[in-house]
Amino acid sequence: MFRKPQSGNWADASDEDDERAILQAQKETKSSPKESAPAPVASNAPAAASNFWASRNHRKDRPSGEDQESNARPAYDRRDGRDFGRDGRDFGRDRDGREGGRDRDGREGGRDRDGRDGGRDRDGREGGRDRFDRRDFNRSYDRHDRNYGPRNDSGYDRGNDYHHRTPVIRHQGFVTHVREDGGFGFLHCLELQQDVFFHQSEVPERESTDGEPQSHVQVGDELEFELSVNRRNGKESAVHIVRLPKGTIVLEDISEDWSTGTVTKSLPPKHKTHSRHASSELFGTIEMEATAASGRKQIVRFSAESFTGHSPRVGDEVQFHISVHRQTSAKRAVDLTITCSASSKREAAIEAALATLERETGVVQSIKGHAGFIKCLSRLQDAYFAVDKTEGIAEGDDVSFFVLPDEFNPAEESGPASRGNTSQQRVTAMRVEKLPPGTVVFEPVVATDVEGTVLVAPPREHARHGFGGGKPSNPHRSSTGQIQGPDGQQLPVHMADVDGGYVPKEGDSVTMDIIEDRRRHMHFAVRVRCKTLNPVDREMGTIGSLKDDFGFIKCFDRAGDVYFRISDVMDVSGGIPLRLGVEASFDLVQTKGKEGLRATRVQLLPKNTIVWETEVQNQATGVLMTVPSAKYNKKEVGRLRFTSTVCPLEPYPTLREQIQTAFDVEKTEVLELKQLNPLQRAAVLSYCCLVGLDAQEKGKEIAVTKGSSAPEWSASITAHEAEADFSLDAIQDVRYEPSEGDTVACSIFLTKRGHHLVAKSIVATSTVVLTKGEGWISLVKSEGYGFIETTHGDSVFFHMSDIEQGAKVKEDDEVSFSIKIQSDKKKKAVGIAVLAPGTLPPKQIRQLEAVVSRASHRQKKKHSTAGKLKVLGESHENEDDDETRNIYAYHVEDQVVPTIVLRPGDIVTCQVRGNGRQATQVALVSSSAKSGVVEVVGVQGGTIAIADSDERVAYLNKSILNGDVALGVGDKVEFALTSPGEDKPVMATHIVRVEGPDRKVGVNSSLRRVLKESGGVATSRMAKGPDGTKGFAAGWQADVMTKTVVEL
Repeated sequence: MFRKPQSGNWADASDEDDERAILQAQKETKSSPKESAPAPVASNAPAAASNFWASRNHRKDRPSGEDQESNARPAYDRRDGRDFGRDGRDFGRDRDGREGGRDRDGREGGRDRDGRDGGRDRDGREGGRDRFDRRDFNRSYDRHDRNYGPRNDSGYDRGNDYHHRTPVIRHQGFVTHVREDGGFGFLHCLELQQDVFFHQSEVPERESTDGEPQSHVQVGDELEFELSVNRRNGKESAVHIVRLPKGTIVLEDISEDWSTGTVTKSLPPKHKTHSRHASSELFGTIEMEATAASGRKQIVRFSAESFTGHSPRVGDEVQFHISVHRQTSAKRAVDLTITCSASSKREAAIEAALATLERETGVVQSIKGHAGFIKCLSRLQDAYFAVDKTEGIAEGDDVSFFVLPDEFNPAEESGPASRGNTSQQRVTAMRVEKLPPGTVVFEPVVATDVEGTVLVAPPREHARHGFGGGKPSNPHRSSTGQIQGPDGQQLPVHMADVDGGYVPKEGDSVTMDIIEDRRRHMHFAVRVRCKTLNPVDREMGTIGSLKDDFGFIKCFDRAGDVYFRISDVMDVSGGIPLRLGVEASFDLVQTKGKEGLRATRVQLLPKNTIVWETEVQNQATGVLMTVPSAKYNKKEVGRLRFTSTVCPLEPYPTLREQIQTAFDVEKTEVLELKQLNPLQRAAVLSYCCLVGLDAQEKGKEIAVTKGSSAPEWSASITAHEAEADFSLDAIQDVRYEPSEGDTVACSIFLTKRGHHLVAKSIVATSTVVLTKGEGWISLVKSEGYGFIETTHGDSVFFHMSDIEQGAKVKEDDEVSFSIKIQSDKKKKAVGIAVLAPGTLPPKQIRQLEAVVSRASHRQKKKHSTAGKLKVLGESHENEDDDETRNIYAYHVEDQVVPTIVLRPGDIVTCQVRGNGRQATQVALVSSSAKSGVVEVVGVQGGTIAIADSDERVAYLNKSILNGDVALGVGDKVEFALTSPGEDKPVMATHIVRVEGPDRKVGVNSSLRRVLKESGGVATSRMAKGPDGTKGFAAGWQADVMTKTVVEL
């Protein structure tokens, strides 16, 4: 209510005390003339940081008066020569103990802080001038600035004759500020309308009522004083202060008439009051009724001192007296009493409103502490209610209640908005009563098993919002779909209301139940089940492979497989298990990642649902162009040519439409068809030839141009040559062996996968005449095949299944057969019949000498490779025939001694039976092998130094016959020299390791022990022959065998 004192408006206690300090010093000088300097007065002053009131109480019992001037610690008196500043320091002497009369910085008395002459102000300007204006010497003191009036250099003391005291008027005021550590304060005078400085020494001591010490001066004390001006500095201060009883000073005039009004602003609660605001600074407002004179309403303030008891609240009707401040004329309400509270008015209005309302129903959704929420049946927003523990209401109970009208929920008093609904005002439930369980039904079923069609499919990632307190669903939002009912009604549907495993799509036929949502006043489709999937753009196939969480489907209408996820398989297949080979239908989507085409909404189908092939021509006649080479390889197909009356582009309707549109509608000169597969290119070329268009093939592209005449589109179905694939499974007679050139009757089908033509139900009408032959069984394998040696010396392959009547054959059996040329141009014996022994002339055995042109050697864990022998000395009239007639085959097993290694260039002898091309009893005559020592060994090969020569030859590790034996430096080896080409150097091949560098011959251990006991030394070395060579000479076995034969 009252302002605090401001800096610069008040006199300083030190200004008046400086004068008394000088007089006191003069008295001490007179009383002690012998002393060269006055005693320091500063010793009687309290410390600067001490409490002045405590110092004053400490000194009040000491003697005072002029007769006690000789004491060392005289009592404090305003007429003594010391002066105390606001901080309690004695300015009779400066801080360093220099003479009294000096200022705070130790300069001489009368000078300011900066050491300038006395009479000057603190900034060093001339005496009598104020701090801010040097030219105004007669300016009087004003409390709103820091100006000072003219000064008087003479000392000032009320008890001395130097000052003549004039009669003054006494004023009244109350203390507004006290500086305890400085011994001064300020009081406010209503009459003077200013704050006045006072020193504690001018205030009488407070009387103690209970014997305990009380504060000397307190804020709010009422005082009577005289106003005095310090002649030295011109500042005013209060002197001759007298205490007044509490309430003596009247600040306000209170009217006797009662006033009435309504509280429009209440005081804040105490726990919300900021500590820096005093209670007197906080106020509320009261709105009074408009008077006839002013015609407008008046606002009156009130504070915490205006009433006793409970604080008025907004809306309370009150009566009060109006108090007018004498100085500021401010009005405030006092003696405030509440005549009618806002709560009672609100309760009365609520009771009147509830009498016209109907009770609503709902279910208690949640309860936390003393509050809860009710899920309302007739509105989307949940209702807040105060929980009464005595009523026994719990979560899940059906309840009825009244809803508090909105006008009784002001924004400033209503709580937070309902859960999940920040944009709406809170709904408050009152008079909550418990209902029997099952009374409240939010979504009753109005129809079951209703058929409908999906108009808009709900997104899979969205689920229906819970109806308990969530945002109201909009049926046109992306989180819902639309289903059209039988009567044309469009029903919203959420993905959560679709049976698990089914993913709806536009155009699907479904079966559903219909419920009524009483909160939204709408009908919804629930328990949606799939009836029929939309067949548009839907493809079919079979499950080709399965992994942990994905698999691949072999497409029915396109080449290649498509990827699908196990989660994409819908559970609408009637319990068909997911396994390999199961037929399925699906939708295709193009993904952005590496998945490419992906199958979605996969539905498993019953067996034989998919028709893979469609018959386009029955009883067609064709000629076999190629025959499958392997009877048991079902993937290998043959090809036949037939006369067709089907358009070549029948499997590719898009290409046919594109060509016809380009030349009939767009009048295109050149049409380029790109990215065509071989079947498409062949079909386009055939189609263009039939209709009269020119087509030129360029890689995978075909450029189609208009011919000399307009194209005739109907000519595409005229008879023309076409080709179709077939497999051996399509042949009805299993005994029929198809051959190239055979004429067959068949049916032509168009496949859905790949869109190509295939031949089925093949029956031979005429076959090609086969060449007859005779011979001997030369080889029979346990795998079910063998070879026949013809009378012409050829070797023909045969299979056991080609032997008539399932007869068993063995080597050297005489047989007759027919020769069939297979698709790989190789001969095969079919229709094999066993002949009686002696039917064919006996085979002659010929002894031949030949040279090895290609050596046969054993492979690791495999059969030996086929070698070739070139007979020496035979010649024929036809040179070409000579090249083939002189060549005979052999294997390692055909050698007399299989352990001997034959190399190219070795001379051998062999036996040949009849006209056969197989050599047996192969024996080495002379070897062309070289010997040497390994010098260098590398990763892939090395170098061998040839014995008895300075030459070196390279070798590769793959040329080592015993691949598991690695060569090392110093190993002795035997090898053959072979030239890979005319421009390439000679290399070592057919390498055999003979001896290592560290070869040792073992000595009998008993012999070694005996020699050691007798002092001998045991050594071992290979024995030498008479000619000084080690071991046996090469070919010694052949020599021994020859001699043995001669002797026999």
